[in-house]
Parts: sequence; C-alpha cells; structure tokens
Amino acid sequence: MADRAADHYGKRFDAPTVMRPHPYVDTPPMQWENSNELIPPVTYPEILNVLRTRKKKQSLDIHGLSLYTLDKIPKNYWHFLVHLYNDSFTKAYIPKKFKEVRMILLAKKDSVCNPDQTRPISLLDSFLKIQEKLFLNRFRLILKDHGLLPENQSGFREGYRLQTPVLFLIEQIYSYMSNSSPVATVFVDFKSAFDQLWFKRCLGKLGTMGIPTAYINWIRAWLYGRSAIIEIQGKRSKWIKIERGGPQGSSLTPS
Repeated sequence: MADRAADHYGKRFDAPTVMRPHPYVDTPPMQWENSNELIPPVTYPEILNVLRTRKKKQSLDIHGLSLYTLDKIPKNYWHFLVHLYNDSFTKAYIPKKFKEVRMILLAKKDSVCNPDQTRPISLLDSFLKIQEKLFLNRFRLILKDHGLLPENQSGFREGYRLQTPVLFLIEQIYSYMSNSSPVATVFVDFKSAFDQLWFKRCLGKLGTMGIPTAYINWIRAWLYGRSAIIEIQGKRSKWIKIERGGPQGSSLTPS
C-alpha cells in the first residue's frame, strides 16, 4: 500500500511540463536597488526565542526527532546551529538530510480509500523547521519594508484577521448598491495549489517582485533536491523525488 501511494504521489510531484517561453522564466532578470541585500545573520538568543514560541509538537520527522525533542536538547547545543544556519544563508546551501521528508496521508472522506483520495502531510526535518521560521521572519520584513503585499491581503499575515476582507467586500457592495451600480463578484479556489507549485515560475516571480538575490538563492536551495517516503501504518515506501509543490506543514510554504 505504501509503495502504491508512492507511485501515485511520485507522478504528482514530477516536474511539470510547461509551455515555453514563459514570462517569469525566460525573460532577462531584473535589477533592483536591493538586489545585493544579504540575509541578516542568525543570533543565539533568536534561536532560543523561536524554540520557546514554537508549538512543541511530538510528530516525528524522518530521523525520529520532533520539536518536542529539540526543546529537551541542552541550550548550549544551539551555539553550533547558529554557525550552521548562518552558513546556510550565506552560501544558499541546505544539508541533504534536512530535505528528507516523512510523509503521511490523511483521508479526505472514507478512512479506507485510494491514494488519490488522500491529502499528503509532510513531516519536515525538525532542524529545518527552526531554520524555516528564522528565514520567514526575515522574508516577512522584506515584504513589509518594500510594500510587496497588497493592503487587502489578510491570509498568512500576522496581525491581520480573515474577517477583514469580508468586511471590506461588504462595504464595497453597499457602496456600489447605494449608487445603483451593478455588483458582481468572482471567487477563485485553486485546486491543489501547494502541490502544483512550479519551482522555476515561483523563483522567477520573486525576482520580478524585487526580492533580493540572496533570498531567492536560499529559497531555490530549499525547494530543489527534496525527497520523501510515505508511511502507512508503520510501513515505509520507496523514496520519491519532490520536483514540484511546496511542502504541506511548512511555515514557509504559504508565504
């Protein structure tokens, strides 16, 4: 059953076939004033703060570790990780073991079902989860400082409520109706949006938005070279390559 699921998801996560040329991939890279901006270095107190504020989940990664386990590690140990994380940000390199994923499947409806009726959840390397949060804090500052997100976007943003766009929509509808203007709305939901992420298109889009090169290079290292096994009732599948999609369960994927 696990290998059958691996065959299914191996095809889903194959590199996509895309019509070329593509505007985000095949156009010359744009140069921005902040292109050479570096990723700020990680500090020891910052890592401890991330550890303190993260939920102490006990779900195990591929290496048998969890955030609950990391919380029990002697704090001095994290001095070594300061150097590793900073080296990773500087060189845009992530250890191969960090990108190995234990994947479990959640049934969408019936508990006994085919693989195409499940939703994959990636249990990421616990040390990478800490680094993702460190990177996300820096990435959000870039988005905020350069005004790269529209003001009416509330999803996946700290300090914004999901009710805000609903109230904004109602206000807009009342405004048009009070002027006897016709009102129409379009609601769009992208099927399997996380699973269908095309790496090159994502990186190209970030470049056109003005994201500094160092950030794009690290995201490239984070996206490429991932592999996973699927575990069902304690039995593990063969390894599959992840060549598209952002990992479900990552704090970085929504951003």
